[in-house]
Amino acid sequence: MSGEAVVVTAVASPVGLAVVAAAAAVVVAGSLAARAIEAEKQRRIKEAWRQQQQEIRRLASLKRFRRQCEEREQQRARYEQTLLRLAACKQPEDESTSGGAAMQSYIASDDHQRLMLDELARILEATPAALRQQADSPLSRLQTRIEQLQQQYMQGKTLDDALLQQLHTTLENTIRLQLQQHETAQAMLQQMQQQAESLLQTIISYRHQTENDKWQTELITLQRHVEQWLQGDEHHPATLDTLTAKMDALKAAIDAVQQAQATRLVLQQRIRLHLEDMGYQWLADEGNSHQLWRIPGGERVSLAVQHDFRIGFQLQHERAGELADGEELNQQESRFLRQQESRWCGDLRQLIRQLVADGFQYSLQFERELPQDSVPVVVVDDAASWEREAAEARGDAPQARRLS
Repeated sequence: MSGEAVVVTAVASPVGLAVVAAAAAVVVAGSLAARAIEAEKQRRIKEAWRQQQQEIRRLASLKRFRRQCEEREQQRARYEQTLLRLAACKQPEDESTSGGAAMQSYIASDDHQRLMLDELARILEATPAALRQQADSPLSRLQTRIEQLQQQYMQGKTLDDALLQQLHTTLENTIRLQLQQHETAQAMLQQMQQQAESLLQTIISYRHQTENDKWQTELITLQRHVEQWLQGDEHHPATLDTLTAKMDALKAAIDAVQQAQATRLVLQQRIRLHLEDMGYQWLADEGNSHQLWRIPGGERVSLAVQHDFRIGFQLQHERAGELADGEELNQQESRFLRQQESRWCGDLRQLIRQLVADGFQYSLQFERELPQDSVPVVVVDDAASWEREAAEARGDAPQARRLS
């Protein structure tokens, strides 16, 4: 008899399973139940995604960081433009080596030295001031040397073409090196931008997915640290990696609980669907995965899905009044209870077969007949009240989803 019964996952230990292991082991991969659980998880993620997108667009810290990346991209374009200008003002090659190639018009002029010197000065002036002001930068020395040569030219001194070419080459090599360093830094910054945006999206998404106060606090704190990193003048990748690692650990914990929640929800939906198909009437959800059902013809079954996904069942007797101290069920009540217990015994096995067909790995671990001296009794008024109760259940209870 199954007046009291416990159904367990096929891989469960007697002491139960951890949340992660239980949620993963309770279903068969690719089964109807597994697909339904994944659909439930995706539904939650989709809802959180809409809220995440709205919030991410409003983050001032992220907008500021994106502007910095855009400004650095513009600086790269300026470096490239500077190299083009330097290429245009090179000294003409000797006619013996150039094969008499046509020279640019301003080079062909008698004062090509002055024109080249002035162009080098303008190019140098267009470079970022921060580069010229660096103590170890050759740009500051180049600027000083060009100014000296300009003064010499104004005094009528002839300039050495080889010296001008050396200045040109030094400036070009310096700008080219700066461009390479800038591109390397820019590539790293873009990588960090993608990492930071992805991290923020994950944090915000999980904030909208979980209602756990402890996790909410941790996620809010983590988001604040990421935003502070974005707003800083220096961006160290190690700091971002540390924040990402913290989110990965938090994500794993939340995912495990959400997997368990989705599994429990689908399990309850399937139990309800199968019991209703067998003619059972849902009476109430009493929280903590605890439900009450009426057996066709009378008597009740209480069921509870435990933390480790074991399911406990207990038959309850319905009567019109309370038992007095020491009073036992009369013969008619006892006979009817055993009759319904027998029916429930067969229905429970049918329920287990249907859950297994869904993909849940369940088996009957424990069952026993209700002890005569400790039958749970539920007091009801009369048959009419039963009908009212059933009608209320049919109208107020959430409908089970038929999953296919």
